[in-house]
Amino acid sequence: MHCVRIADFGILGHTTLCCVVLCCVVLCCVVLCCVVLCCVVLCCVYECENIFCIYRGKGQCSLNIISLDIYGCCNDCIYVKIEEINLEYIRKSMLTEYDKNYEEWVDI
Repeated sequence: MHCVRIADFGILGHTTLCCVVLCCVVLCCVVLCCVVLCCVVLCCVYECENIFCIYRGKGQCSLNIISLDIYGCCNDCIYVKIEEINLEYIRKSMLTEYDKNYEEWVDI
């Protein structure tokens, strides 16, 4: 069995070796980027700004996958049902609080 050294090929051997090494480095980088991207996608926690969504907990969405509309809003939100009597009470209390704060602000 005869072993051939890369040096026996001269410049062509050196260029070929550099191309092989470069291809391996690029391939490793591509694989690493794919692994990192997959980890980011799989481990992604979606922050939720919709306080009325049933999937929201501690400011984050409990769904693993969501879909967004063209405005970037979640299509998967399901809203908490609030009875009208509760809404009326909250509106009145907030209006009273707002009026009180507004009067204090105007007096300054």
